Amino acid sequence: MGVLLFAHCFKCDEFAKPFKEDEDLLFIKSNTNLYSTKGHCHSNSHSKRNKGKPFDMIYVVGGWSKDDPSCPVEQFCPQYNEWKMTAPMIHQRSDPGVCALRGVIYTVGGRDELGLSLSTVEKYDPDTFRWSPVRAMNNKRFQVSLVQFDGFLLAIGGSDGVRDLKTMEAYDHETNSWRHFGSMKFKHPGGHVALVKAV
Repeated sequence: MGVLLFAHCFKCDEFAKPFKEDEDLLFIKSNTNLYSTKGHCHSNSHSKRNKGKPFDMIYVVGGWSKDDPSCPVEQFCPQYNEWKMTAPMIHQRSDPGVCALRGVIYTVGGRDELGLSLSTVEKYDPDTFRWSPVRAMNNKRFQVSLVQFDGFLLAIGGSDGVRDLKTMEAYDHETNSWRHFGSMKFKHPGGHVALVKAV
């Protein structure tokens, strides 16, 4: 399961509509139990919304449903304690990397219904409520960490199903291409990544 928290990026009154592209501050977590304290999934209730106020939005992407990886995507509005289903991904994925870049959500890699690792990538545009494929990574990766850095997406570590990886690759959304971005000293499948601004 990939979990994505947008901080002041989206309006609750217009689920999944961008608020400001330059406010892509987010935190990435995986395998986190968000259901225990925040509302109920698949909520059909719709309370009145305050127009024009930005609130945090949480997206839950992929994961496992019974014995198979899933493609549904859910979003949670903490202000109203509501879950809402949004457009499903094109492909079923478990253990993908999830991140936002310029107001668009990207999900990379993961595993398919056979447990095979994936290199495919897709993105979700909140303006059109649609997922579309983008250029696949150079390496297959599941349990991959994904973070936005200096206008690029960095896919870090993970596993290709045969070996754990310490390599990184960067995605350029302007050229729709991936390139090698160096290697870590150690392998980190299923690790977590944080971006810290130097003081």
